[in-house]
Amino acid sequence: MPDLVRDIALFADAGLTAVLTLLHILIMRGFLPIFGRPDGTAVWHLAASYVWISSTVAARAIYWAYAPEELRSFLGKGLVNCTFTLALIYGGFLVLKLLWLIIPDIDRSKYSILTAPLYPASSEWRLGVLLNLLRNTRRDE
Repeated sequence: MPDLVRDIALFADAGLTAVLTLLHILIMRGFLPIFGRPDGTAVWHLAASYVWISSTVAARAIYWAYAPEELRSFLGKGLVNCTFTLALIYGGFLVLKLLWLIIPDIDRSKYSILTAPLYPASSEWRLGVLLNLLRNTRRDE
C-alpha cells in the first residue's frame, strides 16, 4: 500500500474512532443515571443492556489491544474470553427482558423472554413503545 494511502487511512481511522468514542460517552452519560436506579422497568433494562454490552465490548477491545503480553500469556485466551462472553450473555438477557416488558400487559403472559422477540409481526410497534418510554422517563426526572 502506498504511504499516502496508508497515512490517509490511519488518519481516517483515528478520526472515526474519536467520533465513536464521543458518541459512546454521550450515550453512556444519558443512560448511567437510569442504570443507577434499578427499578426493573423497561427503561432500566434498556439502559442496563446498553451499559453492559457496550462496556464489555469496549473492555474486550482494550484488553486485546493494550494488555501486556505477559498478562495475556498468563491468563490465556479461554478465561478472558469466557469472562467477556458471560458479560455479553447477561447483556443479551437484559435485552430479551426489555423486549418482554414492552409487550402490552394483555399479551405478555403468552410470551417468555425467549419468545418475546417474536411479538408482534411488525417492528414499528417496538420502536414507538421505546421512544414513548424514553420520553416519559425524561419528563419524570
